[in-house]
Amino acid sequence: MQIALAPLCAQNMDRAARLRVADCQTAYVPDTAGIFARAWTYRAQGAALYVILASDAPVGLMLVYELEEAPACYCLMEMMVDRSAQGRGVGSAALKLLIEKYSAAPRFPAMELAVHRENLRARRVYEKAGFVDSGYVDPALPQYVNMVYRF
Repeated sequence: MQIALAPLCAQNMDRAARLRVADCQTAYVPDTAGIFARAWTYRAQGAALYVILASDAPVGLMLVYELEEAPACYCLMEMMVDRSAQGRGVGSAALKLLIEKYSAAPRFPAMELAVHRENLRARRVYEKAGFVDSGYVDPALPQYVNMVYRF
């Protein structure tokens, strides 16, 4: 299975909008409409919404934006893989591609994300890709682990 990233566009938006995570993940990942809305909301911060493609078919989404203030980094705000493609290494392969893309000519020294402490599957995927616990705990959101990947 060939994994690729493509910007969300008119040609892939309808199919991407129908993606759904497994029922056990709905507490951690917003639906596609929520992810699309966040991409629009963060457009002034350089938001980029990527469709994860497996053999040219949309199977997931990744939303990255630029955080200018400290800790100045790329922020991986959302990542979702459709329930039909989970457990096949799609998320790991997509993360690898995303890291390669942003590390080629980085504007910032790192990429960060926040993942719910109880979302152990996602945490393992991020750790496997090289993200580590930053040690920072947001007092307003203590249920999240902040993770960082340094370029």
